[in-house]
Amino acid sequence: MMVGLHGLDNGLLRGHVADLRETESNRKGGSMNRFLSAKGMALVLTLTMLTLLLAACSGDAGSNGAAGAAGAPGPAGAAGATGPAGPSGPFGPPGAPGPTLASSVTVSGGTAYGTGFGAKESVSVELIFSDGSKTDLGSVDSKAGIWSVDLGVSDLANGVYAVVASGNGGGKGSAALIVASK
Repeated sequence: MMVGLHGLDNGLLRGHVADLRETESNRKGGSMNRFLSAKGMALVLTLTMLTLLLAACSGDAGSNGAAGAAGAPGPAGAAGATGPAGPSGPFGPPGAPGPTLASSVTVSGGTAYGTGFGAKESVSVELIFSDGSKTDLGSVDSKAGIWSVDLGVSDLANGVYAVVASGNGGGKGSAALIVASK
């Protein structure tokens, strides 16, 4: 802004114009300084960062990274409660035969004696003739595997006969009965 003043000293006028210019530039720089103050700069910087963050988060998700190394095993868990009993299984195959009892029969006089039969085993005793015919002499219960029975055969003819004993527990035995005249 130049003002034309006639009759004033040109040097003085120039000094005032220079002062005016300096004062106007101070005002301009002063308003710019107020705009770029610390608070203003912080606000501009914050808005710029938020804009960049929003732009960075708006893209598609990337692919998954490689799996990491396996971690150390964790501690063992507590024992669980006992479960319900399962159904019964099928029967197994039959076992091997057990040892056979060494059952035996002895005849002395008119009495037959048996040993090696099962305790409380019921024993049937028969007399077998030489022609294969049989006579039932009765049945007796063994006590601790031992028994005796009276043959009751005083009128037998001379010859050899068999006394056979069969128990209901599997015990078997036989003995020869020899009848001879005196």
